[in-house]
Amino acid sequence: MNYVATLADERVVANETRKKVGISSIAGSPLALVDADRIPDEIHAVMRECIGATFSDDVVGTVIDLMVSLSVTNYNLLGVEEKNVDLFKEYLDNILDLPTLLDEIFWTLYVTNNVFLQRQKGVFTYKKKSIETTIGYVNINPLIVKIEGQPWDPRTLKYIIDPSENTETIDEQDLEPKTLTIKEILHIAEKRQFEIYGQPFLRRALPALRRKKKMSDVDIATLNGLINQITLITIRDADPEEIEEVGKVLQTIGRTMTLVYDDRMKIEFIHPDIDILSPQRYEPINKAIFWALNTNSAVVEGANNYATAAVGLKLFVRRLNRYRRIVGNAITRELRKFAEDAGLKDTPIFRFRPFDLESEEFIQKILIPLRREGLISAQTTLENLSFIDFAVEKERLLKEKELQNSYDLFLPFLALIQNGRPPGSTSDNNYPEDRKPVENTNPTV
Repeated sequence: MNYVATLADERVVANETRKKVGISSIAGSPLALVDADRIPDEIHAVMRECIGATFSDDVVGTVIDLMVSLSVTNYNLLGVEEKNVDLFKEYLDNILDLPTLLDEIFWTLYVTNNVFLQRQKGVFTYKKKSIETTIGYVNINPLIVKIEGQPWDPRTLKYIIDPSENTETIDEQDLEPKTLTIKEILHIAEKRQFEIYGQPFLRRALPALRRKKKMSDVDIATLNGLINQITLITIRDADPEEIEEVGKVLQTIGRTMTLVYDDRMKIEFIHPDIDILSPQRYEPINKAIFWALNTNSAVVEGANNYATAAVGLKLFVRRLNRYRRIVGNAITRELRKFAEDAGLKDTPIFRFRPFDLESEEFIQKILIPLRREGLISAQTTLENLSFIDFAVEKERLLKEKELQNSYDLFLPFLALIQNGRPPGSTSDNNYPEDRKPVENTNPTV
């Protein structure tokens, strides 16, 4: 950076000329600390910094990996006729490779909050039926996508893909920009209706991350200073020959311990203060990063206080569920387009199955007891469990009942709900003939 030095004043004091020099910095210099540490406003610069933090910071990387691994769970399809369930599952699992697709979506969503999936058209053949539909998605680097148009009117949106914006692009043949429409791009983001891009939630952690980066730079400089420390040897009233002789001795010192001593000699080792390398000084900044990520550190590190860990876990799961709903709604829209392409009347609904860590207590202590007492319906129970579609389950239960009546199949559930006296017991008036009456031996009664 350049600096401008200006002669501000010159005066003569006691026959000596003294000059005052004023130093002013050009914008962007290290002296302009406010400008140097300011978080950029341009969305692509913010996303680039968030991506870098995910790979360089241990706290951010761990939180993102945990969020992605918890978010990619199994799913349920509602609103689909039983005869079409296998068709949709074949399309999701084998054609779209849903687990891999979800991993791509959630990682990009949590890091940049802008997922751009380009639809790949093709033909899907199922049981000799050919369906022209979307057969895959390309996850486009959000750093090279610019959006133009009105966010509240998707029909006006244009997605300009400009590979030249990515400094890592190598193949110059692919540097030509291209424009795609809403029919070709699926944009997934958590944003308000007036926003054209989603703001990464990592953005609020960037100030703390920059501070941590500077602390790390100080550690590296300190370690380099220890490795390249200065050894200062002072000899009182020494002549040049003595200094040269000591220098030769120091140059020929081997791996064994060697002591060079003279009562006029003093040796000092000049290096940075190693006390600043204490790892405890990172604890406050790491906690600040956790809070900026809206994640309690107990979720990752564990905690002795169970209540604190439980509250942190609930907030963490609630946040994940919000993002999972956004992704689930996007997949629902894509499945309905697939149903339309296949000529089906189904209106599928895609839902992620709940986390085991959040559902077990709710199922055991609330849902099942309410159903057992008849206070809620079977449909409410099943839909809250998110394991099946009630309409599909109803058809299956009717088929099982027909099989039971026709083939005398044993269904444990039906056996458990029988009322009345157990089979084989006698009625009140059906006593054995040889039964003797019980004599009353108590005269007072």
